[in-house]
Amino acid sequence: MESNEYNKLIKKAQEYAEKEDYLEAIAIYKMAFKYEIHSNDYADLIYYYLRADKLEEALVTIKDYLKLTHGEYLGYYYYGEYYAKQNDYKNAIKKYKIALRKGLWEVNYRIGFCYQELSENNQKYLNKALKYYKNVIKRSGYDYDTYFNISLVYERKKKIKKALSYALTAYSNNKEYPDIAFNIGNLYARLKEYENMEKYYLLEIANANPNYRAFYNLALYYKEIKEYEKAQEYYIKGLGYCKDDYRIWYNLGCLYSIMEKYKKASDCFYSSYLLNDKTIDYIIADDETQEFIKSSEYEGLKHKTK
Repeated sequence: MESNEYNKLIKKAQEYAEKEDYLEAIAIYKMAFKYEIHSNDYADLIYYYLRADKLEEALVTIKDYLKLTHGEYLGYYYYGEYYAKQNDYKNAIKKYKIALRKGLWEVNYRIGFCYQELSENNQKYLNKALKYYKNVIKRSGYDYDTYFNISLVYERKKKIKKALSYALTAYSNNKEYPDIAFNIGNLYARLKEYENMEKYYLLEIANANPNYRAFYNLALYYKEIKEYEKAQEYYIKGLGYCKDDYRIWYNLGCLYSIMEKYKKASDCFYSSYLLNDKTIDYIIADDETQEFIKSSEYEGLKHKTK
């Protein structure tokens, strides 16, 4: 009888978890555990605590789980997740490595990720990130997230061609993954392969949820090659996705200054100023805005920003 009630409650809790109502799922799991405790369901409870950002409760449950299972690897995996949720990557790595030694090879990815987050430009950590990411590939073959992150690590190591190779492999297997075409465009830009850069930025903006910086970078490129109408088009499109990046407003103002559309330039510079009060200093120092400074619109802008 108790087992039937337990199973009913666990099923109900899982239904709430599928709806991402983790707090309700947790409450029902706790009711079920008054009847009996199964270790796999107890592990699920840890997961839901972590998803609900109930870290103190997660830690207590992790320690209980390790006692219940005599140190089963999943407990150490979740211990690592507990620390990773707090950006304490060094302690996360320690726990993940225990899980790895106990047989959870999949944790290689999480260890690689933690070293990547710790690295900034620390070559030692970057090399360790590569080591653990490549362990994933050796065991499972292609894995999109792993290839993408290896690309990011090589980019930090300034090995741009290797970064590009892994990014292109990732893209060929998942063209809709967030930011991948944008990142490839950035890599081609660093290699000064501008036609390919343009191609991948255009592919990025064709996505359902594009990175607005692809519009911005395209606009900068078109301004550089003096295709001003195209530059204007992509600055404006970029603003459709992000109006609170002063750089778009400022650079659109610079473009209008070059095009001698000083009223529009002034309006853009004022929008930039509202987001960054150093805008006037930038205008004074910028070669592209010297003709604008000579116009009456500049005097009006100075008056508005006093």
